[in-house]
Amino acid sequence: MNEPISAVRSAWPNLYLSIDTQKAWVAEQAVKAGVDIVNDIWGLSRDSDMARVVADYGAGLVMMFNRTPPWEPGRVDIGDMTEFFHRQIHLANAVGIPDNRILIDPGLGFGYSVGDNWTVLRCLTEF
Repeated sequence: MNEPISAVRSAWPNLYLSIDTQKAWVAEQAVKAGVDIVNDIWGLSRDSDMARVVADYGAGLVMMFNRTPPWEPGRVDIGDMTEFFHRQIHLANAVGIPDNRILIDPGLGFGYSVGDNWTVLRCLTEF
């Protein structure tokens, strides 16, 4: 993993590098190799070690809201999404990840219908 990350870092030293993963061990290897941001598609809810890895290495964190199938199109629950983000931000803060290193991602396009996507977009200010 080091060689590709090092090559990208050398070519574009001023860019932020991100890795999308749900596995803490992958995130750890990536940040050791020079990645700046961990994009966890399960928003710290699957791998109990992910928050510690992000905190220990001072990485940025993208927390995506993701639903476990099955789900019904047209049944977006903004309350569940808001509760999820509040809970996961609290968890991140508790292990030492400050708010200014956290970005929330409502997961548009992941199992949502077009109507669901619009519902989420209309409610973004609720987060």
